[in-house]
Amino acid sequence: NEKLQQIFIELTIKGEQREYHQQGLPWRDVPFFDNQIVCTLIEGANPPGLMRVLDDTCRSLHAVDSRTMDDNFVAKIQGTGIKNNPHIECRGLGMFTIHHYAGDVQYNVDGFC
Repeated sequence: NEKLQQIFIELTIKGEQREYHQQGLPWRDVPFFDNQIVCTLIEGANPPGLMRVLDDTCRSLHAVDSRTMDDNFVAKIQGTGIKNNPHIECRGLGMFTIHHYAGDVQYNVDGFC
């Protein structure tokens, strides 16, 4: 959903506003939330996004129980650049919230790995 929202923003809002400006049409830009920061939070490379951290956690800790891996996943989130993203909030061990374009969604990592 995040990716689809960003594609919509790029093609519809940004693209149309850019075209109006290029054509010299009188236009006042419409404010919108650029969802790229949330897309980067989820699938970014540097700093690694949530999916990369999750993949790394599950790959490197495959010999331990699921609960330990889940706890380690949240600990890794808190120890990386992800925690500096204004669209994520860690809520103690096992929980985090992502501030999506459509609202806040709270995640419980129990069973993620």
